[in-house]
Amino acid sequence: MTVRHRAGARRRCRFAVPDAGARRLDGTWWPRSRALTRELPPLTAALGDLWGRITRITVAPAYWPVIPRWVSVAGRMVHMGWSTEEQDPHRLAFLSTDGRRDVLVIRKPVRMPPRS
Repeated sequence: MTVRHRAGARRRCRFAVPDAGARRLDGTWWPRSRALTRELPPLTAALGDLWGRITRITVAPAYWPVIPRWVSVAGRMVHMGWSTEEQDPHRLAFLSTDGRRDVLVIRKPVRMPPRS
């Protein structure tokens, strides 16, 4: 699989370049926080450059404490959705003008407060 790095996001994203074979995973992402309204706009803008205009994003609510209905990306709104049954909790699904893409989310471990 060939991998492309986005300028300015080299440490947080890896995207697969389309090839002839079908694949189930289109990239990986290392978010810095669990705040989707802060994390998704730059990721979605970068993915739009690669995969066409992103129109919808779906997540599993297991790892995201707040799931907004919309996320602002480059002056427009992208619809958010969620599912506990159909969405893998370790992936985000991006629907674009070029179809559906799945991105594996590699979360940072949650730090526990020190014991007293």
